[in-house]
Amino acid sequence: MKRAFIGPFQSGFLDELVETSSPDERVQISLRSVLYIALLQSGATEIQVISTSSPKVADIVRRRLKHAAHGKQWFEISKYITHVFKNAVPTFENPANQQLVRHLEHFITDLIFSARAGSNLVWLSRVPSLSAYENTLPPQLLFPIQNLMGQLRPIVAATATLASELRRADVLLIDEILRSELFTKYARDHTHLSDSTLSLEERLMKLDNSTSALVAASGGLLRHSRTAALVIEASARAMDIFGKVPSAFAGFIGAVMKEWLDARAKVVVYDLHETVDSVFLSKLDMPT
Repeated sequence: MKRAFIGPFQSGFLDELVETSSPDERVQISLRSVLYIALLQSGATEIQVISTSSPKVADIVRRRLKHAAHGKQWFEISKYITHVFKNAVPTFENPANQQLVRHLEHFITDLIFSARAGSNLVWLSRVPSLSAYENTLPPQLLFPIQNLMGQLRPIVAATATLASELRRADVLLIDEILRSELFTKYARDHTHLSDSTLSLEERLMKLDNSTSALVAASGGLLRHSRTAALVIEASARAMDIFGKVPSAFAGFIGAVMKEWLDARAKVVVYDLHETVDSVFLSKLDMPT
């Protein structure tokens, strides 16, 4: 069964939302709802995090939280990606441009780690759009990143989500659903999203059927939703960004990328920024 990975920067993004909102029970309810929706919409039974991830996230979903195996590699990947960007991208006077570039760094780091860890990636803020970087990144970095990001194939899948905000009293009931045979079948059909031996129509139909069965048996706790996702498979073209690896990182990053290519590994990126907007921000009367 695939796991859902939420990187330190994404859990930090949730932290910022909590810090800028009023400290009442609505915050806890909304954060809990977002994290359980992440599990449901990605077909996962646990959220994988790095040790530096948000303690607030840990407190909310402790029973569904696991520290990612090989977490040390996340720091090595992050160090390498930061090195590449630092040497290729100038320091911007405009903080907004600097933040834009950092956002892309974080996404690529989490994407590569997810492939290495065999996890799907849950992205809670907006997935970077390359059109925003055409006048920001130098060509020697923009073109290989375009190759990498160009491998992301967008799909929209029928998935299950919470019917309403998740109160503490409902957590045990949702946990029971996550342990059910119907959820196991639903999670298995999520893995088929990246199965190129089936047509896209077949993959989406299998997930649609298992979603309907899961929702019907949930006693009103779940409802249907449409989830945007991006599927990426390792390819030589996608690896262009790693063509000129600094000697300090050559052994590590070369081994990771070769492993990804040899395994023809696939990652599904679940774009849940609309979930955060609708379930979290709107409930708190915060700007989106």
